[in-house]
Amino acid sequence: MTIGILNIGTGNIGSVANALKFLQYPYELISQTKDLNNCKAIIVPGVAHFEYLMSKLREEGFIELLNEKVSSRKLFYLGICAGMQILSDYSSEGNTVGLGWIKGKVEEIPKKSAKGSIIKIPHIGWHRLKILNKSKIYSEIPNKMRAYFVHSFHYKVTDKSCVSAEVFYGRNIVASVEQNNIFGVQFHLEKSGENGIQMMKNFVSLVHSRKS
Repeated sequence: MTIGILNIGTGNIGSVANALKFLQYPYELISQTKDLNNCKAIIVPGVAHFEYLMSKLREEGFIELLNEKVSSRKLFYLGICAGMQILSDYSSEGNTVGLGWIKGKVEEIPKKSAKGSIIKIPHIGWHRLKILNKSKIYSEIPNKMRAYFVHSFHYKVTDKSCVSAEVFYGRNIVASVEQNNIFGVQFHLEKSGENGIQMMKNFVSLVHSRKS
């Protein structure tokens, strides 16, 4: 089993690769669509502009292939930060259409909290999660896990049953999503200490448990 890390000029590839190295899981950097043939999962790292990431996926021919593989549930998907946000239908960051796998839209985080106080944008730093369901990716993870965030836009998910965790930053913000074989986290789990590494381990274990 090989885990693919998308490598098309976006994302924090090194940190994700180092996390998989630490866990001693084999991985491959995915630069072309043919590289996905031997992978049971793909990780799309964060640190990218929504419009740029979608344009790169389109230019390299990944969108059609990912739609086929992920929708048929042959391939597990883990999106980190922007890699999660592109699961949406649309983002105001570049007025761009997303993959549309988990319904919702991405908007800039309001500069005022729900109570009217000014908050700093981007949202940077360590904040505690509120885990909302029994997602397997949160196995052995404490409910108030501290995670590391760096983002200015947030994902407003239509179907709340797809939201597996929230974080409070002036208001409740989606911290992670899940739908069948699709997972997304707004925070950088590869930079979120031991719990983040445990989440990465949980994801790979889910991939490994699938027999097909």
